[in-house]
Amino acid sequence: MIPINTQKESLLVATSLRKQGFKVEFEMGNKKIGKALDKANKGKVHNVIIIGEDEVRNNEFIIKDMITGEENRQSFVYNKL
Repeated sequence: MIPINTQKESLLVATSLRKQGFKVEFEMGNKKIGKALDKANKGKVHNVIIIGEDEVRNNEFIIKDMITGEENRQSFVYNKL
């Protein structure tokens, strides 16, 4: 998971996904998106979740398939904060 100035909101998503049985790693280093994606590629991560301020405003997050490059948007309600 790559939060872009959305650490609190991203933790909500991570917690929700973990409760559903998914393994979630969280980028804590405040890396730029390109560097974080490079790290995920080197770690052979298949899917990356990206959450920026626009995604929070739109109640969604992006799931990026690191193999195909395809991106999908998934709904998520953030107003639990």
